[in-house]
Amino acid sequence: MPARWAVVAYTGLAGWAAAGAATLGRRRWVMPILFAIALIEVWPRLRWEHAVVDPSPVDRWLAQTHAGPLLELPVNRINVLYLYLLRATAHHVPMFDGISGFEPPLHYVLREQPLTDATFTLLERNGCRFILVRPEWFGWQWPHALAWVRRGIEEGHLVFLRRFDGGISGDWLFALPRVENQWQRYRVPADDPQFARLLDGKTTYNNSTFGQLYQPKMRSEITGPMTVSGWALSPRGIRSVIVRVDNGRIRIAAGLFKRDDVTQLYPWYPQTPLPAFATTIPRRPRRVPEETDVQVEIIDGAGQRTMLPDVLVTWQ
Repeated sequence: MPARWAVVAYTGLAGWAAAGAATLGRRRWVMPILFAIALIEVWPRLRWEHAVVDPSPVDRWLAQTHAGPLLELPVNRINVLYLYLLRATAHHVPMFDGISGFEPPLHYVLREQPLTDATFTLLERNGCRFILVRPEWFGWQWPHALAWVRRGIEEGHLVFLRRFDGGISGDWLFALPRVENQWQRYRVPADDPQFARLLDGKTTYNNSTFGQLYQPKMRSEITGPMTVSGWALSPRGIRSVIVRVDNGRIRIAAGLFKRDDVTQLYPWYPQTPLPAFATTIPRRPRRVPEETDVQVEIIDGAGQRTMLPDVLVTWQ
């Protein structure tokens, strides 16, 4: 394992580091110079990413109820595992997800074969009480995941509890009734029609502002003009959309347009007649590095701000 070899390397480096520290202790004036040189060396490689840090509704609910242990799905996508760890700083609920230099055998099995019939038994044996599902993070794997959820409900392994606003398709909370005996206290029957739509493969209603960035895609390589486009919806209407470049240092207003397909998919938002947004930036602004980021800021009709996840781009 690479992590184990790192421990061996660190053992050797510790002695040399101690010798260097002892030498610098006798020449304190050298330390600020070395620190400045080290900072200059790595500064061009620092790539800032603007994470969305506001706790989601389900994170706030988990912090209040301490409903755990919890498995968040999907678990087989490395990038979302980091997001789960960030979310855990808000709710502090024990969870089966995580990422580090060492992977426990249970997590390895869940990650490699996360949605099999044996997964239910494995989770029940290890005391998992709740499962939280975000469909849009599955991507093309969502139909398979939805079939797994259906099967779990039919076989009595899962019980639907409630839906939370989150992203485009929401966060869906389920209980494992063979472990969590008091699951009824968490259930919200008013969300059942929404769950029926999810099972039918239909869109569901959000009571908050949400949207999607079509372009640029994550880690796009762009030469010349950069087009930023997508759509946004809100029950309070959309006042404006702002494109933020280079950690928000450059801010450019996007135009708003009609998108009949979006309006038909999400028919609950008559206050948003112009859901599409787009703008083209003709060239990379001065002082913006080639490796930068793009993030969309949505201002709804009430003046409240919603940030979409940023994307990293290389812009020449």
